[in-house]
Amino acid sequence: MNLELLAFIGTILVAIAYIPQIVHLITKHCAYGISVKAWLLWFFATLLILPHAIAVGDRVLIFLISAHIIAISFIVIFSYFHQAKVCDEHKHKFL
Repeated sequence: MNLELLAFIGTILVAIAYIPQIVHLITKHCAYGISVKAWLLWFFATLLILPHAIAVGDRVLIFLISAHIIAISFIVIFSYFHQAKVCDEHKHKFL
């Protein structure tokens, strides 16, 4: 198995790792513990890396950064709109 294929598989796993957070935000409307400012910083940092990945033609890095940008966009948007909401699962943290 070549290294690029392994890197693509790793990138897919990274993208899959975002799914539980995004699903929780969308289905529970709960952004408990999520720092929108931190995610925005990560978003812009990722955007700054993208031109380098394109310039060097690194397909894996371009794919990874694209996955990050898409996932972070969902997290920032849904966290922003649900920032004051807490689901039943997290309410016990306030008690």
